[in-house]
Amino acid sequence: MPPHVRPDPDRLLRQAQAEEEYARRGRLKVFLGYTSGVGKSFRMLDEGRRRAQRGQDVVVGAIQERNSPEVQSLLARLEVVPMRRCDGQSVMDVPAILRRRPEVCLVDGLAYGNPPGCERLHRWQDVEALLAAGISTVATVNLQFIAERRPEVERISGRACDPHDTVPEAFLRAADEIEVVDAPPEAGVASDPEEGRQLRQRLSELRELALLLAADVVDQQLEAYLRRHGLESTWGAQERILVCVSGGGDASQMIASGRRNADRFHGELLVAHVRTSEDEPAGLRRNLDVARAANAEIHLLSGDNFVDSILHFARGRGVTQIFLGHTARETWSQRLFGGRVERLIHRAEGMDIRIFPHRDADSEAPPAARPEPRHG
Repeated sequence: MPPHVRPDPDRLLRQAQAEEEYARRGRLKVFLGYTSGVGKSFRMLDEGRRRAQRGQDVVVGAIQERNSPEVQSLLARLEVVPMRRCDGQSVMDVPAILRRRPEVCLVDGLAYGNPPGCERLHRWQDVEALLAAGISTVATVNLQFIAERRPEVERISGRACDPHDTVPEAFLRAADEIEVVDAPPEAGVASDPEEGRQLRQRLSELRELALLLAADVVDQQLEAYLRRHGLESTWGAQERILVCVSGGGDASQMIASGRRNADRFHGELLVAHVRTSEDEPAGLRRNLDVARAANAEIHLLSGDNFVDSILHFARGRGVTQIFLGHTARETWSQRLFGGRVERLIHRAEGMDIRIFPHRDADSEAPPAARPEPRHG
């Protein structure tokens, strides 16, 4: 095995513990809606119906009090654990579900808050208790109730929600599966054409937020899978672009290209510099200022070997593309042993390498207008 993937005893122990925890814990699937009335409850119950038909032991742990006839029809085919009253409010009866020990529990409305007299403050925490007991859960939530997304959703929709009724994004990121429930076509129809256009625009923006959140969850699932199986995270569900900068060249073209690609694919832009004794402080400050202006995540790395330092960082962050500057001038040692570009391309398995020509300090020739991609 290559040195960078050879496991040590501590890593093997962490891997075994992660596998054991994963096998003991229930699975979580979430139906995510980006607006009300898209049919999340129906989709959840229909999923439960199909699982029951396949022989799984399924119960309904929480459901909203008012439902459509279609939802009532599905409820009639499933076992329901009655909700209990706590301080005049209906809450999920977690002790009864734990005693019943089904394989799967259906939970509508993850964001509901519990009254002060209950053991837990939020319904999503009740679901955590079920998952910890090995009971898989299928649940629903609206985008507006995700705590970190709430300000942006309120800005788009113009509606505020109760800050108590929220779910932390970290809870969703730990889900094993997430499914975005799309709004029906008639949701964007209004009597006034301008009102209809604005409504469709709002729904489009909310849908994009929901899809980005779902992509984040998929990325977390992938990284968790790789960790459990002792694999290096060298790629992900999203683009992660790493721009390597120094103090000896103008990196503005590379950073601008990285920003455009990161925005196009809703990915991340990282900028890294490996400290050396040959750093030019003024040039480095200029490049880092450009990186900050592009809202890049900046990292200053240390190491005797540029290629080793960059690849160690890139593998740890699941980088998918590396942008690197290169001059036409080569030293005798680069001709004999290969320059850092050639060595990086040779070793960067699973990552694309894009080379951006840099003009030599004493050259009058302009840099190439377009970089050529090279693949590792």
